[in-house]
Amino acid sequence: MANLVFNGKDGQALTNSLLVAEKFGKEHRSVLSSIRELIKGGAENYADPMFMETTYTHPQNGQEYPMFIMNRDGFTLLAMGFTGERAMEFKLEFLNAFNKMESLLKSDDYILMRSQQILQGRLELAEKNLRKVTAEKEQLRLTAETQEQQLKEQAPKVDYYDKVIDSTGLQTTNMIASCFGISPIKLNKLLCAWGVQYKQSGCYFLYAKYRDKGYAEHKPYAYVDSSGETKTRQHMFWTERGKQFVIDLYTLKAKEERAKRALGKQEAGQVKKEEAAL
Repeated sequence: MANLVFNGKDGQALTNSLLVAEKFGKEHRSVLSSIRELIKGGAENYADPMFMETTYTHPQNGQEYPMFIMNRDGFTLLAMGFTGERAMEFKLEFLNAFNKMESLLKSDDYILMRSQQILQGRLELAEKNLRKVTAEKEQLRLTAETQEQQLKEQAPKVDYYDKVIDSTGLQTTNMIASCFGISPIKLNKLLCAWGVQYKQSGCYFLYAKYRDKGYAEHKPYAYVDSSGETKTRQHMFWTERGKQFVIDLYTLKAKEERAKRALGKQEAGQVKKEEAAL
């Protein structure tokens, strides 16, 4: 049979319901029932908890079942209700085991060993945290280096694009579309529908009647192809005059559309009145 009393993690002498049931020749479920009755009767309100419910794995079927771990006070309270020829003998055996374990836990050798274990545990935890922090710092360093390298690689392309645009005050369709709260794709479609521009070989061009008004300019635009190589293509950019032209045209078309919808509603209302009069 296993030792009647064992050392808990917190340095406390403990036993459990399985050991008690086996020693006193009782069914484990009966011991569990007695403990639960004690808990209901007020044992759970004791300042230092006497019983703690947990589980154990049965060695034969591998299933988990409930059991209680208890300290000296819990065992003493439980054993008060045990009777029989050898009940007193078993109680004394348990109390003697508790006394031996508690003496061991209070000895200088155990206290020194426990202190060394606690210190070793703290050192291992500190080393683990240090390794974690070091790994995180290394990851941040590698990420920063990668981002810095990417910025260096992209810098010539970005600088080239900015110089082309900023030196002339040119604007993209995307920038103008944002003034209306619409996408550049929609604005391009509208400008095509209104006869302002057309698309050829992937680039937009103004129709002849708008071409010489200083509305737009074509500039080389840097891009990276699928193989990672930097190339350029022609792109149409709007001047400040062109931007204002697009804004005025969009505003005019919006007013016309609203007027058309209002007229349609009036005509529909007139038709309903005429039908009602018939």
